[in-house]
Amino acid sequence: MIGSKENHKITMKPNNQTVWHIIGNGKGPLHTTAKQRTVCFNQPSNTIPEVDLVISNKFKSGTTKSFELKGIKPYEGFTEALSHIALTLEQQLNAWPSLGLATIVALQNTHTQLSLSRMNLLPSIARPASLADRKPLPCNYHNWLGERRLALSILDKLDWPSFWLSKTSDFPPVTKDPYPALIALPSYSSKEGLKLIQQLDSLTESSWYCYATDEHLKKVETLFLLQRDRQKTTNWWLYDYEASLLMANIHRHLALAQQLLHLSSSS
Repeated sequence: MIGSKENHKITMKPNNQTVWHIIGNGKGPLHTTAKQRTVCFNQPSNTIPEVDLVISNKFKSGTTKSFELKGIKPYEGFTEALSHIALTLEQQLNAWPSLGLATIVALQNTHTQLSLSRMNLLPSIARPASLADRKPLPCNYHNWLGERRLALSILDKLDWPSFWLSKTSDFPPVTKDPYPALIALPSYSSKEGLKLIQQLDSLTESSWYCYATDEHLKKVETLFLLQRDRQKTTNWWLYDYEASLLMANIHRHLALAQQLLHLSSSS
């Protein structure tokens, strides 16, 4: 069980008849009903009508605690469970988890009925032109491929249509495995590395899926990640406008390959 709460006591189970609807910060339809409780993240409650709970992380709210919660809690002990699960997920991901994944696990582990909108655990890592050169993109502090890897193991228990990625092309794969080159990217200079990224970006979706393995996909997770406790990173492409745009494309191809690999192995 991901983010297991082993040895962590929850003082009261939630009412399993209550459906909690988790609303992400992405785009897309919102399929809430009057009978559901709603939770959203890092934003004022007035941005979504009749939201029941807003969860903010310590980096956004400025609190010294891991999270700040405003509204109705799903069950007694939820705040403590959320903090415990986030720490457990941090060990599994080598990065602090997103509020979305931590909340899903904190509720799913207690068999609460869940539905989700506007969340696919894959925000774009492409740097907007308005972002200052040395300012990190906040989403780069999360391991999104790792989060999707963990989420795939519990998807059959969730109503989560926005998670699924769709193919955009059916072009045939290349004849050479692209993963070793991508894994070796940190060993290249920025000039040669950009050339490699451009080459890898030109590959078809099927090229990434054809050669995908669980080992390959886990190895490349660190290429799309910044560590909060380090001032320097070898992942220079996350600070480069052109390279980050191309790597965002590759990031999605990898997530799709991960999804397809999971579906083929579980069918």
